[in-house]
Amino acid sequence: MERLLSLDKDGDGELSKDELADLPVGGQRLLKAGDGNEDGALSSDELSTLKERGQDFWKQRRERAEQSE
Repeated sequence: MERLLSLDKDGDGELSKDELADLPVGGQRLLKAGDGNEDGALSSDELSTLKERGQDFWKQRRERAEQSE
């Protein structure tokens, strides 16, 4: 998450659409998936939520893979 926040060029604590455009891949997809209040930016709370959702996703994938072995 710190790496993403390093894109916050104006220091407002949020990642705008323009700042996310600096990501090599997936910035707009991140914005669409995580912008809960639809203000066109990702706050630190929204980034934390995205991180938790990603961790949950990969945990479930690992568990399913282990069950299928």
